[in-house]
Amino acid sequence: MIIGIDLGTTTSEASIFQNGRPVRVRQISGATHGFLPSVVGFGPDGALCVGSSANNMLIQHPDRAIAEVKRLMGTDVIVDLAGESFTPQEISALILRHIKQEAERVVGEPITEAVITVPAQFTNVERQATRDAGELAGFVVRRLINEPTAAALAYGLERPGVEARILVYDLGGGTLDVTLLELSEGVIDVLSSTGNTRLGGKTFDERLENFLRAKCIEQTGVDMHSSPKKKQTLKSEARRAKEELSTDVRTVVSLDNIGVTPSGDPISFAYTLSRAAFEAQIDDLVSSTREQIDEALRAKGIASSQVDTVLLVGGSTRIPLVRQFVESCFGANVLRFDIDPDEAVTLGAAVLAGIEQQSLDPTTLVITDVAPHTLGVAVTRDNERGEAVDGLFDVLISKQSTIPRTATKMYQTAHDGQSSVRVQVYQGDAPIAADNQPVGEFVLDGLPPVAAGAPLEIEFSYNLSGELDVVARAKQWSLEKRVTMRASSRHLSSVDKIASRKRLEAIWNGVPVNPVQPVASDVPPEEPKWRTSRQYSRVAALMAHAERRLPTLAEAPAARVATLIRSMRAALARDDESAVDADERALTDVLFDLS
Repeated sequence: MIIGIDLGTTTSEASIFQNGRPVRVRQISGATHGFLPSVVGFGPDGALCVGSSANNMLIQHPDRAIAEVKRLMGTDVIVDLAGESFTPQEISALILRHIKQEAERVVGEPITEAVITVPAQFTNVERQATRDAGELAGFVVRRLINEPTAAALAYGLERPGVEARILVYDLGGGTLDVTLLELSEGVIDVLSSTGNTRLGGKTFDERLENFLRAKCIEQTGVDMHSSPKKKQTLKSEARRAKEELSTDVRTVVSLDNIGVTPSGDPISFAYTLSRAAFEAQIDDLVSSTREQIDEALRAKGIASSQVDTVLLVGGSTRIPLVRQFVESCFGANVLRFDIDPDEAVTLGAAVLAGIEQQSLDPTTLVITDVAPHTLGVAVTRDNERGEAVDGLFDVLISKQSTIPRTATKMYQTAHDGQSSVRVQVYQGDAPIAADNQPVGEFVLDGLPPVAAGAPLEIEFSYNLSGELDVVARAKQWSLEKRVTMRASSRHLSSVDKIASRKRLEAIWNGVPVNPVQPVASDVPPEEPKWRTSRQYSRVAALMAHAERRLPTLAEAPAARVATLIRSMRAALARDDESAVDADERALTDVLFDLS
């Protein structure tokens, strides 16, 4: 069986093709109605947790959980989690493996293959990282499909006879894709695609978080970014408020026990947030998406009035301001809400899975797509003065050109006696190759030592999964080399994959990752005579509050609190103002963590 997976920034979903239609897998442990938080964590005992339990851990143990790893795909960032180092591919593999195991439990049979969705604007590097993650999770990745194209597949399956020009406005947790396509007699023809891989619900959360942080400082004097736990608490509350304001015109943001007053009373923050105040924080971000809409239309010379249907996809399109904005661009009549914006992408992935496993007639829906980025090679070319200039970028496949596509160009060797040619492939629009993103390179050896100008043919073949096959041919000597481009240093080699898979298998099989070691209990020393200290009033209240809490605490946190009390007493006895300040902040944070 092949499963369709929407590997999202905020949540991930899975669907299968069953009885002639896509069906979402809802019975996933750690998910709500099948929406699995894309969060991975390791509990204090070192056990792996994925989904809601890991999401809760973001607040309690922010060093032992991670969210939104999709934004790191294709980068060289190493994630430090519970004292271990992971690549973004490995974290994503833990999410995908959890989905695989849960889906197998639901359907009662092995699931070995997957169709995985990616943002349309993902680069080849990011696509390869996603493919690597799927393989680490134990899948054969049959296809990668662009998220808006998947949404159009789900829409098109329900309307086999519809002919329409459709714009998919896909605003998810981490990315924006705007794709223009035509649906006609079962053919989905993508005309253009653009987007922003750094704009989504997470960006809105950050704006609201900073707004609430300023309000909290203004009202209470407490900075919610002063510790990782406080920051995560504020972030979670900002996201909850954002989601609630999609249906309500106001909500109350409440943060309890975020500090202690000089008299020993706990500090709390409450703020009534209106939808209008939230919209004021994100209005410029929403308006900026007009640039992507205009670019998608301009690429094919189409006016907004010529668009028949606008599909709103992605959880962030539930925000009323977003819907109002898109309506202002196209009119209310063309907006369609037939498919749940959170489900459209995973259902479309399942439709493609159905085609791949021949559960659905492949002639029912036929897809073409467009290249999201320009692809070409580095060349040497003479300038106007006849001087050879190295490292110029020459295009073989242009952005927005229809794929699958094969393109061939003839080149020449640059130097006399040249025995090899280095083929360097880049992705981007800059005229200098090095200013673009490297995709990969290889060397064609064995050329005879002839004069410069020997003909060389380069062929690019770009498929619907965003994979690029490159062929270099020197036909007159029957030389040829064919390479499927991998994402340079960020691609996991076969050796890397074996090592990584072995490591992840241990985690999946229950081997704990760096469990928290209990700290031996400590008894505070007898109180020194520090009552004349100028910080006595505030610190005494905090210490009294901490001592009242001690009997209620577990062994490890009690030991930590007792150690801080002892340290603070010693600092007060020395009248060491800076040490008292440091201990006061640390004790306040610990008590907040335990609230």
